[in-house]
Amino acid sequence: MNEEYPPAILEQIFYNRNVARLLDHLTIHKGFDYSVKEMGEILHVSESEIRDMVIMLKDDFDFIDSKTRDGVRTYKIQDNERTYLLRKFQFEVATYNIDKEMKKRKR
Repeated sequence: MNEEYPPAILEQIFYNRNVARLLDHLTIHKGFDYSVKEMGEILHVSESEIRDMVIMLKDDFDFIDSKTRDGVRTYKIQDNERTYLLRKFQFEVATYNIDKEMKKRKR
């Protein structure tokens, strides 16, 4: 695939690739919680940027829940209607893109 693709939908919505990556990761791994350090290592993003993103997603969008585990604050995706719609939206976009790619290959 040599053609250039536009930014991912979540990247377009949040105007930030790393926010999209963080949301993707937390949504896909919905039952797990991560410290800022763990998320930074997984996503290859600085801890300070992770902290800023977590604050925005927690306070402004109510996407992230937090708790303390062994003295370390951890974060995971909320289980609410908003995150349910986010997961559904991600699934629909992925399905659309797969169908589109399959149609191209059949030509």
